[in-house]
Amino acid sequence: MKIASKVGVFVLLPSLISGCVSSPETVTAAYGPSPILQYSEVRSSTYNYANVRNSLVQRAGYSLTSAVDWYEVTRAGFDYVDEQCNAYLGALYRLRRDRDSTKAQLNAIGNSTTAILGFTEAAQKAILITAASFGLAAQLSDNASSSLLFAMDPSDVQMLVRNQADAYRAGAAAQRLNYDSSNAAMEGVRGYLNLCLPVSIEAQVKAALQGTLYVARTTGFGVPSLSRVQTASVNIATINPTTQEISRGRIYVPPPIPVDQRSPGLMTGDLYITRSEMKGLQSRLCVKDDGEIGGPLSVTREAIKSVQRFNLKPANGNLDAGTKQSIAEMQACDTSKHQNTYEHLALKDDLETATLKKALKGYVEAKGVPLDTALKDNMAKPEFLTGAILTADNRKVMLAIQKSKGGMIADGRYSPTMRDLLDPYFK
Repeated sequence: MKIASKVGVFVLLPSLISGCVSSPETVTAAYGPSPILQYSEVRSSTYNYANVRNSLVQRAGYSLTSAVDWYEVTRAGFDYVDEQCNAYLGALYRLRRDRDSTKAQLNAIGNSTTAILGFTEAAQKAILITAASFGLAAQLSDNASSSLLFAMDPSDVQMLVRNQADAYRAGAAAQRLNYDSSNAAMEGVRGYLNLCLPVSIEAQVKAALQGTLYVARTTGFGVPSLSRVQTASVNIATINPTTQEISRGRIYVPPPIPVDQRSPGLMTGDLYITRSEMKGLQSRLCVKDDGEIGGPLSVTREAIKSVQRFNLKPANGNLDAGTKQSIAEMQACDTSKHQNTYEHLALKDDLETATLKKALKGYVEAKGVPLDTALKDNMAKPEFLTGAILTADNRKVMLAIQKSKGGMIADGRYSPTMRDLLDPYFK
């Protein structure tokens, strides 16, 4: 295709790049964002945001209706950004390779706006489209091709971008627990995308020329803090440290995040939790610590419901944030003292246990619950009412009470139903 025909093809589109017509983008660039939020713009942005988020959830291997590990969603976003950034840097390489011939074409045409749109080869199209999406469209091609970014060796640019991206990923991994919501995940991805924007890349180039590099610090939110330091003063999280630096202890390298499976049985309404985390909660719930939260009728779910009832919350068995926090604040369960979650919650000290023992004796005597002779004799002894734990005789009496009441589970364990039954005898 001849140069003249290139101009003809794109002559109708100069306003896209030239900036002669004031678009919302140019107005925002000149005066900053509007103080009034526009509904149509917010709605459009929200629709795009939700669809990007949902796509990243699926890319990370999760269903939109199941529990999600938002850190893994963040990593999926990083991977997608890497694809786009690599394509962008590849286009930079092709543009630099053809820069001399490209500039000759620009000079022949004489109109920089039309010349930008006149690039029809694949590599040139790629860089223009990508640059436009990064807000670079308003720059003239002649200026761009002679700028620090486009003048530097593309392989050096790619190494600088990769190093900063590695630092960002290291910082994200070191604060993995921050990614506990969709907003935190998207915030992290947005910060990672910013690393590949032309302004950021040029800052990296200048930083390299100044003998500095980027290091990561953890923060309390989704975006790790990246800052430049002089190479000689590095003493915090950085990227690709040498073996000598690590051995001297001058550079902190975040430890790798252990690979852990999700707890089997997670459902809609549950927080994402790994098997090892679930084991920690189960040790407080007085159930088998196998790391499996299980289905709706699992023993662990029933224990979760006990916690929710005890805290006067809806007993749905879901591991929501509030329930998880309540369980995490509980002491580890000593199953020699407490045989179920309710006992662990209700009998936290010796006084509560002694009060229950007195109530058991009072109920049996008042209601005439049938007991065998040996148990009657033992109940009359002082030992029945003392001690920090429920004794075998205490549990036998509870079992006898449960059997005497139709519909109660006869297991000799303390429960909310037993508590209600004994209520008049607590003193």
